[in-house]
Amino acid sequence: MLDACAAAQELRPGVAAYTLLRAIGNLCITGPGYGQADAKGMVALLLAGCRSKV
Repeated sequence: MLDACAAAQELRPGVAAYTLLRAIGNLCITGPGYGQADAKGMVALLLAGCRSKV
């Protein structure tokens, strides 16, 4: 799926599935002072950074 997104210039080439999922998982860990809304915002920032800038 990531290769198809990269081919369609929707995603930067070279984004590895494991690395992306691990980053999302780590951002979704909630705790005191860091709730679900914060996690959603960070995941959105991460995905925006992965998108192709074409």
